[in-house]
Amino acid sequence: MSEKTKEEIYRQDCENYRYQDRSKWSRFQTASVVQGAVVYAVFEINRFSLPERFWIAVGWALFVLTICGLAWKDGIDAGIYLDRMIVVERQEDVQWQGGRFKIGKLLLSVQIAIVFAFNLWIIMKLFGDCHGCIPNWDTLTLSIERLSAKANSLPKIFG
Repeated sequence: MSEKTKEEIYRQDCENYRYQDRSKWSRFQTASVVQGAVVYAVFEINRFSLPERFWIAVGWALFVLTICGLAWKDGIDAGIYLDRMIVVERQEDVQWQGGRFKIGKLLLSVQIAIVFAFNLWIIMKLFGDCHGCIPNWDTLTLSIERLSAKANSLPKIFG
């Protein structure tokens, strides 16, 4: 492989890394905007009934989680390009001039965990006792209680 080809591959890896990194943070910002809008809708717009607000909150949590998952995937893809760049830098004794922080992956993970925990907290706080939100809620809870009782009566296989 010629020196010019290696240089071009390295340059493309740098561009792809920057693209994936920007995409990651852009998606997370989109999730934050959606999060804020739906929190407002769930808390402030009273024209929705309690069951409707429950399903809006559940749908919103899943949507935000999906966007966060895409941001996570962008972070993984950016890491692949970064790893390739590091290999070339070590082989060719070159240094990329752009900034890069390995802590970004950790920060994104923490932010996604906080958003997910916040969504679960809101759903449980607002709708923890949401009879009527789920059709046949009482039947569902009785079925779960019966299954739990049956599971507890089964012989213990482990410890």
